Amino acid sequence: MKKYTINQTIILASLLTVSQFGLAETSINWLTTPTLKTLHSLQQKNAMTANQWQNQVVQYNANLIGDEIKPAENKGFVAESKSFYMDVNGAELAMGINIPVASKSAVIRLSSLTEKVNFDGNQVELTQDNLPVSKEVMATGEQLNKLGMAVPESTVAIKINHQPGTLRLKLNHQQMSQSKSSQDSHFVIHVLEPESPYRLTMSTAKQLYQAGEMFTVKAELLQEKTQLPVSIEGYISQPNGEKYAPLKFAQNKSGQMEAHLPKLPFKSMNNGLWEVHTIAKSDSAGQTILRDVSSAFAVSVPTAQFNGQLKLNTDEIMLGIDNKMASRYEASGLLIGHDKAGNPKPIAMLMTADWLKPGKNTLNFKLPQDLINESGLSAPFIVTDLNLKNQSLMAPVQQIASGFQFSIQ
Repeated sequence: MKKYTINQTIILASLLTVSQFGLAETSINWLTTPTLKTLHSLQQKNAMTANQWQNQVVQYNANLIGDEIKPAENKGFVAESKSFYMDVNGAELAMGINIPVASKSAVIRLSSLTEKVNFDGNQVELTQDNLPVSKEVMATGEQLNKLGMAVPESTVAIKINHQPGTLRLKLNHQQMSQSKSSQDSHFVIHVLEPESPYRLTMSTAKQLYQAGEMFTVKAELLQEKTQLPVSIEGYISQPNGEKYAPLKFAQNKSGQMEAHLPKLPFKSMNNGLWEVHTIAKSDSAGQTILRDVSSAFAVSVPTAQFNGQLKLNTDEIMLGIDNKMASRYEASGLLIGHDKAGNPKPIAMLMTADWLKPGKNTLNFKLPQDLINESGLSAPFIVTDLNLKNQSLMAPVQQIASGFQFSIQ
């Protein structure tokens, strides 16, 4: 069975409303009236236009009787890393580059981003203090791609054992020294140190942000649980991969490094999620430690919103929608009732979708009277975790945790 804990704050607030004011035999009202915002219309090359399928109204209720469900919470995500990347060119690899390592083992993945430059594990030379470092070729690019890791075809992953300090990596490739184009070719080195005590953590307050909202990210370099002095650089990238804005980190009162972007842009996530990237460097006890970590987040643009209008009849719950951008929209919410002891229990997940033109509209939930009867639960019935999505853009638009309550004859 699904583990699902009902939001007690919302339930207590609704029960308080019932006990103080009472509910008529048939009534409906918001627990918290939705806040209205300025709406935006986005020009989207890939957005779907209305057609026969898009114009079809869909209403669906998923049976959740007997389940225990935890409402979706817009919590942040903590990402951790014991690895880092290095960007180098062919000339640098031909000469040899230094790689700081902070543990006794590592997996080094070397990839060529230039199609005409091919190499194998035997051409990768690794030394430490001018002595050869034993290596084990773990996988090629072809093998890694078959395992589902998207890497360039000319890639090799090597496992090595060494001492903390500095490694010297050189690509012994005859073509490198003879061809200028090969010297200018691009490579990426990824170094993973799974046994290292040093890890970079990065956290955001939410996974879904509103356009125009401040974005905050926190990061720290830890040795076990101890914070280390560190310098951190970072940036935010758009869904298409292009850099959007740099991030400037400063130490906060808790010792973490913190950066802010005052306002997230009013740009659609039509192409996917936004990303935040951090790169950290520290020198601890004479040891250089490099780490970087990335995490994704969504940015919703208010192209539509719940406008506070709410009606109930014997068949449907009608939610008023203000809309700025013609598109297909979807609304969903969790329907909860109460048992004889007053405990909240889930009944159904309500879902509806329709094509909306700009202006004032409604999206209607089908009232699941059959499931309400089957559940044996009684009023006040509450619909929480309301979500509004732009289906044409595959993008979130609005979330309302508190929702609304109703009673029926």
